[in-house]
Amino acid sequence: MGVSIFAEKITKRLAERKERVKAAKESNEEMYFYYLRGLDRHIFGGACLKKVDGVWCRGISLCSTKDQFDRNAAKGQSYGRLRKATVTQKDDFPITNLNESPMKLTRHYDFINNIGFKEFSYKARYNAVLTTKEKDIVKEVL
Repeated sequence: MGVSIFAEKITKRLAERKERVKAAKESNEEMYFYYLRGLDRHIFGGACLKKVDGVWCRGISLCSTKDQFDRNAAKGQSYGRLRKATVTQKDDFPITNLNESPMKLTRHYDFINNIGFKEFSYKARYNAVLTTKEKDIVKEVL
């Protein structure tokens, strides 16, 4: 009798895991990731985009000048920040004080002049305005 209870518990856990995997796959559909590159094509971060309830959300990860760039870490951080934006429906993780000069971003983002720094002032952005390059990535019409 103890074996059948154990087998039932294992079957139940496997079914729950299968549901979590299915939910995660559905969550990752229609999610777009791209690397942030400087004018010299040097990768310095990553960005994740997803449309949730008709609103675009963006998560950004920036590599510190003191760190070695890691592609998996960039994807993980940008995805986590995207999830933060979608769950809380708020902007979070400010990059710098808006009154200061955003040196790193203006140096690296070649498309920042299209929108301005305010759009990229948060690493987790809810209701993000897409850049022209991001619209190309997601195939959204201007």
